[in-house]
Amino acid sequence: MEPLISQMNQNVLVVYFTDANLVGAPKIEAVAEALTETMKRAEHGKLLLNFQAVKLMTSSMLGKLLALQKQCAAAKVTLKLCCLTGDILEVFEVTRLNKVFDIYDDEAAAMKSYGRLGRFFRR
Repeated sequence: MEPLISQMNQNVLVVYFTDANLVGAPKIEAVAEALTETMKRAEHGKLLLNFQAVKLMTSSMLGKLLALQKQCAAAKVTLKLCCLTGDILEVFEVTRLNKVFDIYDDEAAAMKSYGRLGRFFRR
């Protein structure tokens, strides 16, 4: 099974995780590679990661997300996250990664925020 499913929605490439548990080195590496390849396909410079299905995630995965954030910044891709559940969101808050990532409660709010990327500044 593929670690991710992605689809275009209003010029935003939305990524859904297919596994509830992002643990274990082989799985995390597969997800990280898939995220990097998917980011390269964000032709409109907008990438949204939907964590709705994710229930468990290791610190190793957090490191991969930070690396992805840097890759996105270098490629001028705006990365946003949504639908982080209680425990996972708490980890982002405790580690202050909620200050690094643009996080939204749900996909609709995240999608709406891309529309506000600046009427004066086009990407």
